[in-house]
Amino acid sequence: MIVLPPAVHAQIPDTFKNLQYFPEDISKDALIGNMRQFSFALGVRCQHCHAGGDGRSFEGVEFDSDDKAAKRRARYMLRMVETINEQLLPDLPEREKPNVMVECRTCHRGLSRPRMIDDILAEKVEQEGVEAAVAHYKALRDDTYGGWSYDFGEWTINDLAEELGDAGRTSDAIELMKMNSEYYPESISVWVMLGDFQKEAGEREKARASYERGLELRPDAPFIQQRLSALEEEP
Repeated sequence: MIVLPPAVHAQIPDTFKNLQYFPEDISKDALIGNMRQFSFALGVRCQHCHAGGDGRSFEGVEFDSDDKAAKRRARYMLRMVETINEQLLPDLPEREKPNVMVECRTCHRGLSRPRMIDDILAEKVEQEGVEAAVAHYKALRDDTYGGWSYDFGEWTINDLAEELGDAGRTSDAIELMKMNSEYYPESISVWVMLGDFQKEAGEREKARASYERGLELRPDAPFIQQRLSALEEEP
């Protein structure tokens, strides 16, 4: 049962209008419990979906209003999740038990718009440049690291840098890998990839330094020694 302070509880109506997803006879506590789950899953307050009020209390909130697009989208998303759980997942071949069910938090991870960090950074690079992307990544990491909203693992940046390199944006890839080396200085993959991009950009001495750093971390790695040898053999 959800227990709210008396003053807050009194601001929530005892009967509900315009329920289109939940049953009309749902109890007040059950409905509040569902709303709280949405709030935590998306990292938002009730006024994200509900119109009216001051954004801090429930006073003046128009719970039955459909004015906000977020509320209309929420109903659609609830039906989508219900379809996945009740119609699609039961037909999953050789489904393991206990059954995994989709919830709002499965995708949202505390974000109202659940975008992946590599997509956010790719957009930043395209619209504002790689320096803005690096600054944005560092700010997000400072603010949210340890939470569940973004994947700050080393391969998130490695993969994005590789995509940029494949698109001919080698200098952008280098800047992202240099940033990644700050957070993962003991990663062989980071140093080798940085070296590869630097070599492609014609930065031979920097590439050599990156490969040598990787070799320090793993002296028995033949693929790093091969890269160093190839670098020496080039004119």
